[in-house]
Amino acid sequence: MLILRSKTSRNDLAATRVYEIISPRVLSVSSEEELGTLARKMVESRYQRVSVTDPDDKILGIVSSLDSLRLVGTVG
Repeated sequence: MLILRSKTSRNDLAATRVYEIISPRVLSVSSEEELGTLARKMVESRYQRVSVTDPDDKILGIVSSLDSLRLVGTVG
């Protein structure tokens, strides 16, 4: 919500187009990447969410830093 507020007034929020708030840069990784590589890329890029793609570059899903923390919590 903070991002939306900084780019548009509260009155215009409902009429704001998605393209006005998107990040044009996207980080993606192959579904075959190791988790350690994913974590390194997320830290280096400072991205909180990364798209995961198949060999044809079709997006399979999104992994977040919170997803990684949940995994660590269940394993460790």
